[in-house]
Parts: sequence; C-alpha cells; structure tokens
Amino acid sequence: RSETIFLVVSFFGIMLTSLIVAIYFIHKKKWLLTNKMLEKEVEKQTLRYKEQNKKLEQLQERLKRQLNKDTLTNIYNRTFYNQKIQEMLSLYQRHNTVFSFLIFDIDDFKYINDNYGHTVGDKVLIELCALVQKQIRMTDYLFRVGGEEFIILFANTSQKEVASVAQKLRITIEKELNVLENRKITVSMGLTQVQSQDTQESIFNRADELLYEAKKKGKNQVVSS
Repeated sequence: RSETIFLVVSFFGIMLTSLIVAIYFIHKKKWLLTNKMLEKEVEKQTLRYKEQNKKLEQLQERLKRQLNKDTLTNIYNRTFYNQKIQEMLSLYQRHNTVFSFLIFDIDDFKYINDNYGHTVGDKVLIELCALVQKQIRMTDYLFRVGGEEFIILFANTSQKEVASVAQKLRITIEKELNVLENRKITVSMGLTQVQSQDTQESIFNRADELLYEAKKKGKNQVVSS
C-alpha cells in the first residue's frame, strides 16, 4: 500500500514538475515572441522617425531657399544679400579674401513699364536674370535688391578681373535680351572692390555712386572705381 502511495505521489510530482516546466517554456516563448515583436515595432518606429525627420529637413531646406529667393525672378533676394555681404566682409577682414561688387540696373525701366505694361516689364526682369546667371560662375551671387536693381558679388575675384566680365555682361544683355520690338534693353553698371574698413553701407554707396555716374555719362556702360 505504501508503495502504491509513493508511486501515486511520485506520478503527481512528475506531472506537476512537467506542468511547471511546460508553463515556464510557454511563458518564455511568449516573452521571446513579445520581445521580438517589440524589437520589430521599435525598429519600425525608428525607421518612420528617420523618414519623417528627413522629410522635415527637406521641407526646412525648401522653405529656407524660398525665403532667400526673389519670387518673380527666382534669384537671390535682398534678405540673402544682407546675409551674404556680411559673411564676405567678415572673411575679408579675417583672411583678406578679396571680392568685387557690381551693381547694375535696367536703363529707362520706367519707360518700359509705362509703355509696354508691367507684364512685359516682368518678362524683361525674368529673362535678364536668366541671361546673367548663364554668364557668371557658380561661386558668384546674383541678387535682386530693388525693382530693376541688381547686385553681383564676385567671390575671390579682384576688380581688375571682373572689369572684363562686367563689359561682357553689358554687351550680352544689349545684344541678346530681345524682349521688346524695335527697342534695345541696356544696363548701366558700377563696379568696385572691397577695401580696408569697408562696411555693408560704404561698399554699397561707393558702387551706387559709380552707377549714378554711368547714368550721367549716357547709360549703357560700366564705371569702375
């Protein structure tokens, strides 16, 4: 009888142990599956975050470019000019990195707007900018700073080097900017080079005076300091 009881107790002991072991492995399997699922979810969310972050960076870059561009001509605007001229002046003061400053505007642009209309005037501005951009280097900066007034900053370039470029630009505009019937479109230009102690205001004023001199001399020409 005692032997039978022992066998029954042993049997139930083995069954209980097997059950505990089975429950343990079931829970372990569930834990492993849950952990794997969590890892996959974390991986998925991390990838999603990276993609969203990339899209956000691209959007920020696009907005930044839009803020720096003139809406009509798609060249740099006065806001970006103010930033870039300060950067270049700072480089010049710290490392003596020379740059040249060319300001120009369209001769008799008011006459064009008054007689041909603002739509044609806008077309003149757009096509002029496209033409100028083809003539300058990737390292140069073209800005629209007023209605028909533009500035080009020539990085790492002396006034002497830019003088021939400015003349070529002037001639190219006169010959190739054929928006109006029976009327040539011309520009007047003032060219200078950064000087010691220059500020944003001083270099602009010097170039602007040269532009005014070009107008006084009969327009359609480049005047250098």
